[in-house]
Amino acid sequence: MWIKICGITDSDTALAAARAGADAVGLVFSPSVRQVSIDRAAALLEAIPDGLQTVAVFREPDRHLAMEVLRRLTPDYLQSDEEDWGSNLRGLQPNAGCRFLPVVRNRFPTELPPICLFEGRQSGQGQLADWPLAARVAQQVPLVLAGGLTPANVAEAIREVRPYGVDVSSGVEERRGEKSSRLIEEFVRIARLAAAAAGLE
Repeated sequence: MWIKICGITDSDTALAAARAGADAVGLVFSPSVRQVSIDRAAALLEAIPDGLQTVAVFREPDRHLAMEVLRRLTPDYLQSDEEDWGSNLRGLQPNAGCRFLPVVRNRFPTELPPICLFEGRQSGQGQLADWPLAARVAQQVPLVLAGGLTPANVAEAIREVRPYGVDVSSGVEERRGEKSSRLIEEFVRIARLAAAAAGLE
């Protein structure tokens, strides 16, 4: 079970994600209470332990910004809506080792990608995705489930959708934009237990 803690804005939270056993952290470059600059992201990356993957998160990105993020930060994944790959990001070449992570919003993908992130219409708002539809997509491609996940519902989500991974942002915040180390640890622990019970380790 691949676990991503998204919307990281400070080094303490990044370290908390690593200590909890998360696989990846997401750095948001689109307008959001969790948005970081490239300089801020670069400073955060210096504090992230080896082995913790990084995901550069966009929505309708500026192409030049995306290129600069790829050049300066060399993330493991570049995440953006599936429509962006045919417009703003058309022909963009990632760094070696960087994978595209297209976001599918509550619908079956037009074309099945090698991997996708599935969530509701809005990111970072605690909006639940359509789990039955996500489960159908997860039968076809590795799917990272996002949208409204919390320590209270992630086990049920894993049982119902059987995803490749789970992604949380607002669900581990005590206040909007402020992550809780305790909630991160709880989310990861419960997700790992649920994945093991479902045979998805």
